[in-house]
Amino acid sequence: MIEPGPVHTEFETKMMEDVAKMEYPGVDADTVRYFKDVYLPSSIDIFEAMGQTPDDIAKCTKKVIESSSPRFRNLTNSLYTPIVALKYADETGGLSVNTFYNLLFNFGPLMHITMSILKCLTCSCLRRRTISPN
Repeated sequence: MIEPGPVHTEFETKMMEDVAKMEYPGVDADTVRYFKDVYLPSSIDIFEAMGQTPDDIAKCTKKVIESSSPRFRNLTNSLYTPIVALKYADETGGLSVNTFYNLLFNFGPLMHITMSILKCLTCSCLRRRTISPN
């Protein structure tokens, strides 16, 4: 199983631009404000901090295919390891959902700092559990 995180594509870029411009008739003003001012910028931060190119994913996939004994689960991005760890720690999904909710809506500035820190998380302990595209 190949498990990429966010992937930079023209589709993702265009979707973010289009969604930011859209009007949301019938949706209450607070929800639209949270979506446009909190959720959308944080989503962009996540893609910028953790996104890989389609070529990176293809190279990782090729390595798995060519491996004589690949692991069952193969992360392609070491920066995605903490998020996956949250999912594995609580199979109900509550831990990861609650963590992101709190980071997004209660600690917005911390979320932005966290994304910057994630860019730096390339220590060998994380690389062991992922497949490097190179």
